[in-house]
Amino acid sequence: VYLGFDRHFYRAVKVTDSEDASLNPKVEIFPEEMREFVTWSRNGDLKVGPFKKEGTFQFSLVATSDYNVSSAESFIVEVFPENRKEVLFFADSTRDPESLFYQKQFDAQMMNPAIQTVSKRNISNRKTLILTTSTLLDKNNGNVIMDAIKAIPNVVIASPLISNLPQEFLKDLRENYDLDVIGRYSQIRPDVPLRRNVFQKSPVFQDTVKPVGLKGEASSESKDPVIFNGGLYDPNRNCKGVLGISPDGNNPLVVGAVCDRVDGLNGRITLMGTEWADLQVSEEDKDIPSLWFNTMIKGSF
Repeated sequence: VYLGFDRHFYRAVKVTDSEDASLNPKVEIFPEEMREFVTWSRNGDLKVGPFKKEGTFQFSLVATSDYNVSSAESFIVEVFPENRKEVLFFADSTRDPESLFYQKQFDAQMMNPAIQTVSKRNISNRKTLILTTSTLLDKNNGNVIMDAIKAIPNVVIASPLISNLPQEFLKDLRENYDLDVIGRYSQIRPDVPLRRNVFQKSPVFQDTVKPVGLKGEASSESKDPVIFNGGLYDPNRNCKGVLGISPDGNNPLVVGAVCDRVDGLNGRITLMGTEWADLQVSEEDKDIPSLWFNTMIKGSF
């Protein structure tokens, strides 16, 4: 088990006498010094932690029957350092525009799943997962991405390659969140150049001095963003469209959506159909990408 610094967890561990269920075996924790951190109750709750020091700890739960017959179960817990980074992002470079953007927002650990082995240990005890276009270019990353999505409560995906996400995840978005990719911009509005579009937004976002558009340059895919189903300002959906683009302010196409997770992880899925680094802003609005991004991941919609 991997555990965060100064965190604890519970496990259900039932202890019974196999010969006579009415008897209550004696249950002890060894070595004795681990009793400071580990307790077991008669209702079957094993509590481990909190540990105020990092390292690997091993202990055994030893049950002894009335006939002096013992049985033991061993546990190993690794406690992460207090300064372990809570944000993990997948990318293949620290220098591309989208990676530089995220590095300004978070103190994060970057991994490249194409060349690094991403294990349960790597994704344990993280709060936020960020997926980049450079990662989604390689569909072989699907299994690693899905494992991370299932383990990390807050997921941020800003890429025109959202359709390259694992089919299991896309199916979950459709069936449990009523959110689907309806196509790329060039398929939906082929007669209007992308650069003519400006952002439309939920009132929760900070207003801008000048219109905000898209450069189409942050990655090889930026010139053709992903568009989601639904519309802006619909409060009755599990996933709310909160950012859109339109050439004239009418019928905006949804490019940004926020979904509160319904799978028990108590987090949020934040989706953007292009990279945050691709926003075209004036000098007066230079902080808008960061401000809007933080509203997406923290705001109340």
